[in-house]
Amino acid sequence: MIRRFCITSMMRIHKSFDTNLVEGILNIAVASYPIIKGGCPMARRCHSCGEVLTDQDRFCPVCGIELAPEARPEQPAKSKSARPSLVIRVPGEGTERRVPLDGVRFTIGRLPDNDVVLTELYVSGHHGVLEYKDGAWHYVDLDSTNGTYINGRKGKQAVLQNNDILRIGDLQGNSVSITFELPSETPALEAAYGTVMMGSTSLRQVRSLTIGRDPRCDIPLQAPIISWQHARLDRSDHGALLVDLGSTNGTYVNGERVTRPQPLQEGDVVQIGPFTLVYTAEQLQQYATTGGVRLDGLHLVREVGPANRRKQILKDISISITPREFVALVGTSGAGKSTLMMALNGFARADGQVLVNGDNLYQHFDLYRTMVGYVPQDDIIHRDLVVANALRYAARLRLPPDTSADEIERRVDDVLEQVEMVAQKDQPVSSLSGGQRKRVSIAVELLAEPNLFFLDEPTSGLDPGLEKKMMLTMRRLADGGRTVVLVTHATANIVQCDHVCFLSQGRMVFFGPPTDVLDFFEVTSGDFADVYGKLDDPDPQIAQQKARDWEERFRASSYYQQYVARRQQKLPQIQQQAQTTQAQRARPKVNVLRQFLVLTRRYIDLVFRDKMLLTVLMAVMPIIGALVLLVS
Repeated sequence: MIRRFCITSMMRIHKSFDTNLVEGILNIAVASYPIIKGGCPMARRCHSCGEVLTDQDRFCPVCGIELAPEARPEQPAKSKSARPSLVIRVPGEGTERRVPLDGVRFTIGRLPDNDVVLTELYVSGHHGVLEYKDGAWHYVDLDSTNGTYINGRKGKQAVLQNNDILRIGDLQGNSVSITFELPSETPALEAAYGTVMMGSTSLRQVRSLTIGRDPRCDIPLQAPIISWQHARLDRSDHGALLVDLGSTNGTYVNGERVTRPQPLQEGDVVQIGPFTLVYTAEQLQQYATTGGVRLDGLHLVREVGPANRRKQILKDISISITPREFVALVGTSGAGKSTLMMALNGFARADGQVLVNGDNLYQHFDLYRTMVGYVPQDDIIHRDLVVANALRYAARLRLPPDTSADEIERRVDDVLEQVEMVAQKDQPVSSLSGGQRKRVSIAVELLAEPNLFFLDEPTSGLDPGLEKKMMLTMRRLADGGRTVVLVTHATANIVQCDHVCFLSQGRMVFFGPPTDVLDFFEVTSGDFADVYGKLDDPDPQIAQQKARDWEERFRASSYYQQYVARRQQKLPQIQQQAQTTQAQRARPKVNVLRQFLVLTRRYIDLVFRDKMLLTVLMAVMPIIGALVLLVS
C-alpha cells in the first residue's frame, strides 16, 4: 500500500520518471532503511514497508500487513526419528503430548500465538522460549509469574541435555512437565541406568594421577561424599596400581573395596561415589550416575516369627523402577508397604534380590550405602536447634572430615533451596509447622546427594494443602535426577507419581500409572480411597482371598506385562544367590574423636538453647562441688 502510494506520488511530481526507475529507488531506500534506523542489514523487516521488526511481531506495526514466518537457519540435517522433541505431561491426565522440534526457535506459553501452547492457568501468556544456537538447545524463562523449575531447581535459563525436565506449577502443587528428549542420541547404557558418560582421560605417558574432590586433582570428581584426595593411580612398566588415599567412603574395583594397592586389569570397573571409571591400558573412561538409578526387586519374600509359626509378610514381589521415576507404595495398614521399602533400600533385607543398576545391592551394600537416602516417619532433627545449625551438625557427621566450612555452608544453602526452606534458615526447628519440619528432615538426607531416595509416610499428619505441596516437592526431587520411592496411606495426590504400587496382604496387586488405577479396580466414583474397599475385609480369610484374586488378575493383565515383565526382560542374566547370604554391613571409616567433638559441640549448643536446663545446671553444679569438697 505504502509502496504504491510512493510510486504514484513520485510519478505525479515528475512525469518523466519511469515506473521501473521509481521502484528501483524505493528498493534501495527499503534496503537502507534498517541501517538509517540504527539496525543492521540482516535485521528482520516488513516485506511491504520495510519497518524493522522484533522476533515476536506477527503483524507489521506500521502498515498492519500479516507477516510471513521469518526464514530461520535450520538444525543440522537429521532424520525425523533423530530430531529432538518435547514431551508434555500434566499429572492426573494420563496422557502425553509430543512436540517435534523441527525449527530453531519455539515460544512456550498460555496464549494462542505461542509455538507450544499450554492452557493451564498457572502458565504465563509468554512463559519461556526454547532456541537452538551454538550447537545446543537453550531454554530461557521470560520473567514468568510462577517461574520454571529446571530439573527440580528454579532457574531462569539452561542449556538442555537429554531427558532434562522443565516444570511449571503454582503454589498449590499443580504443575505441567516438559521433558526434552534426544532419543536417538542416548546410548543404551544411559537410557537403562541413567548413567552419563563424562569423557575419558588418556593414560599415555602418565606415571601417576590423582582422583578426588580437589579441583587440582588430575581427575576431579565433584560430589559431597568424595574425599578431597580420594585415590591415586600409579603406572609402571609392570602395570597399574590403584591406591585408596584413606578416603571416608572408599574406593571399589569390580564391587570390592580397595584396602591395599590394587593391580588393575583391562576392563576393570572403578567406582568412587556416584562415579564409575572403566580402566583400559590407554585411558580411563568416566561415567556419572547423575540421571537417577534403576532399582529392581526380584521375587522378594519376607518371613517373620518363630520357626514353627513363620508368617510371610512379603509374597513373591517383583518390581522395576527406572531412573527419575517417582513411585508410591500404597495400601492398608499391614499390607507390607514399609517392609517392601526397607527390602528395596537394603536396610532390612528380604529373600530374593534387589538390583541397583543391575548390580546386587545386598552383596555390595557398602558400595551403594552412600547412594541411598532414607527419611523415616518421625522427624530426625533436634527441635531446639536453629534450622541452619541442625544441618551444619548433620553435614559434619555425614560428609568427609576434609569438607571445609565454606563447602558445608554451600551444601546447607543448596539443600534448603531444594526443599524451599531458605526463608526459615535461621528459625528454631521447634517453631516450624509439621510440613516444614519434614522438609528439614528431607534436607538432612539431601546433604550427601543420594541417587535413591526413600520416604516413609512423609505426608502423615499434614492437611490436604500441605500434603499436595509435599508431593510436588517429591516430584521435583525426582525431576532433579533421583529415583524416589515413598510409602503413603494418602491417595488424593498420587497423580504426581509416575507409578503407584498397591499392596494387599503382602502381595502386589497393581503396579502402573496412577491414572489407570481406578479402571483396573473398577472404581467408578473417581475416588482413589474406594480402592481400599476392594481390597480389605474384616474377615482375615476373606481379605487374604481378595488379595490372591487381585494378584492373579494383575499378573494376567497388560499392566504386569508392560511395567514388570518387559522391564525385567531387559535385565542381564544374574546368577541366583544363596538365600542365606547376609548383606554386607561395612561402614565408612569413622574418625571417632571428630564425631565426639561434633556431638559434644551440638550438645553444648542444645544446653545453651534450653534456658530451663541451663538454669538448673548452673544451680546444681555449685552444690555438687560443695558436696565433693565436704566428702574429700
